[in-house]
Amino acid sequence: MEMLCDLLKEIRNRKDWSQEDLARRLEVSLSTLQRWESDRCSPSRVYRKELTKLFNEVGVSYSFNRRSEGTGQGLSGQSPGK
Repeated sequence: MEMLCDLLKEIRNRKDWSQEDLARRLEVSLSTLQRWESDRCSPSRVYRKELTKLFNEVGVSYSFNRRSEGTGQGLSGQSPGK
């Protein structure tokens, strides 16, 4: 299962974007994007929707699911609908 932090970096590399470029595109602060990329926090529901759109643009399937054991949002590497 690939982690969100790894996918964000991969997408930036595919698009040749800096962290600043991606943060501006998602309308978040640079520090917020850096926390997502370092896996220190997870994006809110609104940003998960935006990230899903971005992943689809570059051909990455990814779905966000709740962690069964935790209180926060979790991630799943499964394709949507599986």
